[in-house]
Amino acid sequence: MISEADRLDKAKKDAQKKAKEGDLKALDSSYGSDQAALKEMFLNGDIKREEDYHERMLELELDYLQSRKRLLIQYGEDTAKVEDQIVDKRII
Repeated sequence: MISEADRLDKAKKDAQKKAKEGDLKALDSSYGSDQAALKEMFLNGDIKREEDYHERMLELELDYLQSRKRLLIQYGEDTAKVEDQIVDKRII
């Protein structure tokens, strides 16, 4: 039989997991929309040079990765993978 404390603990963990998943999904969706907008700007000629497009796309990706790292920290998750991705992007 599950004690009341165990039940409450499980409910809290489930709520945190759902919140984390929702926050990450919202971040991913926003990032995808921002990428699409940049691509459209490049195709429409609002961004003239391909180099500028790539620089802005890199900035967008780094911002996304930093935001993802902050969310993972907020939820007490491991950030090693995203930190490696940030370093890899900065080397390029």
